[in-house]
Amino acid sequence: MKIIDARGEICPTPIIMLKSALKEMEKPMDFQILVDNEISQTNVMAYLRDHHFYAMCQKIENYWVISASPDEIKEAFTAPILSAHKNISNYTVVIKNNKMGFGNDELGETLIKGFLNALSEMDVFPEYLIFYNAGVKLTT
Repeated sequence: MKIIDARGEICPTPIIMLKSALKEMEKPMDFQILVDNEISQTNVMAYLRDHHFYAMCQKIENYWVISASPDEIKEAFTAPILSAHKNISNYTVVIKNNKMGFGNDELGETLIKGFLNALSEMDVFPEYLIFYNAGVKLTT
């Protein structure tokens, strides 16, 4: 059984680790992904649901074990994985700040870095990235 240990990682890293592991699998197999924060647990379960996987989640002490079964995921391996916006062929991302959201600046910096990292893992890349105002600081 394949085990993806994403404990200690914050989103979107567990999703990126999961996508990478799925690409490496030659055929459907049982797998588990371990996460230790509720946001990652929620996001991984949503990703699996959105991509037609059957998954069960169990909390063990201070982390979650999310398990998927090959009988339920065969369709996901035989059909191309499509994003929620499968009809989008070109789009533009505009970033006006070097932080995401308002309030806690440290969290905002972490979130924008996570967003840019997740953007690099998209199936369809944006045609343009536009940075302005404080967002320009992210380009240096």
